[in-house]
Amino acid sequence: MADWINITLPVCSLIAGSLLTMASQALNDKRAAARERTARREQFEAMNFEMHRTAMLEMQEIVLRFSDVVSKEKRRRIDSGYYDYWDSRPYGRVSSKRADEFMQFLEGAPRDISTMDEARRKEFESELQSQAKAITEYAQEMRSITESSTDVMNARLPFSQEFVYFMHELRLRMYRSGSNSVVSRGENLIQAVAAWNGRLISEGTQELYRNFLSARNELNRALSNALTFGPYDIYGDKDGSAD
Repeated sequence: MADWINITLPVCSLIAGSLLTMASQALNDKRAAARERTARREQFEAMNFEMHRTAMLEMQEIVLRFSDVVSKEKRRRIDSGYYDYWDSRPYGRVSSKRADEFMQFLEGAPRDISTMDEARRKEFESELQSQAKAITEYAQEMRSITESSTDVMNARLPFSQEFVYFMHELRLRMYRSGSNSVVSRGENLIQAVAAWNGRLISEGTQELYRNFLSARNELNRALSNALTFGPYDIYGDKDGSAD
């Protein structure tokens, strides 16, 4: 019995030692792999941070310049009477009643006036001339309003071109920033400008402009945070605020 124990104990000790060695080696390998992944991640972030930082600094300059463009366009629209023009509802000043009456007259007109007696024919021709004169005046008024509206809208073209350029330049850098919050706030700013720019009448314009200012400030705050604490934030809610 003693011989069996003396033989078995060393074998068990050897097996247990081997298992412990294997477990320890596996744990060390796992830790080494984790350290390697962390090191690669840190190296990757370090290599890319300068690109992210440059993109965000450029975004700050782009937003600052475009804010001045929006402010000047806001003043131009007020001073030029842009809102006064659209507030007057120019197309509403021209009644479509004349056009409707002319169409009704044509629908009720006889197909062959040769069958009319002379008195009825003269009455029809007189009414036709009157309707033709009315519809001509209507067409002239519509043409005049269309031309003036085109002039008013064409005056916005320089700003529209600036806006397109702004969107392109901002988005190009947004997606280089490495920050989810910066991307989210940047898109909010673009949408705020689009909403303000698309408003023709003065009603509601001030609120839309305030929305633009708020969106701009939120983007600047996100940029400042990303430059201070690093761009690799985590979404904490649906609108993209960081934890």
